[in-house]
Amino acid sequence: MLKKVFVFCLCAVFSCAICLSSCSSSEQAEADVLSAEEIAALREDYPIYTNTPQISLRADIPFLDTVKWCHTAALVEITSSPRYYSVSLSGTLPEQLEEKWEDMDIVNRAYFFEYEAVVLEDAAGILQPGDVITLSCTKEMEECTPELKVGQKLLTLLCKTVDGKPNRYGFDREGAYYVTEDDYILSVFEEEKDAQYTGWKADAFLDELRQIDQFGTGLTPEERDIVY
Repeated sequence: MLKKVFVFCLCAVFSCAICLSSCSSSEQAEADVLSAEEIAALREDYPIYTNTPQISLRADIPFLDTVKWCHTAALVEITSSPRYYSVSLSGTLPEQLEEKWEDMDIVNRAYFFEYEAVVLEDAAGILQPGDVITLSCTKEMEECTPELKVGQKLLTLLCKTVDGKPNRYGFDREGAYYVTEDDYILSVFEEEKDAQYTGWKADAFLDELRQIDQFGTGLTPEERDIVY
């Protein structure tokens, strides 16, 4: 009889411990996500960008599909003002298109802007804390993307560029998140209903991306080999 009572008490204590632990975790999770009111108040300083260039043929791609076409996601700190560069498209376009561009006197170059940044954390383990990289974006999107300041943090999807420059990664507002001083994230773009992470802590979002584990699955073996 005493043995049964002891076992019952032990089970009861164990159950209470699990319950308290679950409640504590639940409360902590709720405490680590911004409320709708808090997000709305922050949006004045961290706005959503939805405008697109007139010449753009951009399509709305679900966030989780975008992840498949990127090599990783990283939390970075911006260390430079925007810089500008261009690359020649000669030899990268179909011959007929290149000839047509020449006939029309169209400049056969692509233009970009970029920021230097230092890596704080990387979701896929490709980059290490302290690595210095550049974040590159096509210049046509410059007016449709927030200007980043030195010291500002950004959590963004990254895709290695093929221009031969080490540690240059392409980024886009689709898949980019501002990071507040308290390390909460707010999307630069308008999130879809089934992939809303605005208000999460940056670390929690990186952990979520590691659980998704879809980085690079939409790339060809050659594209994956750029960094893997």
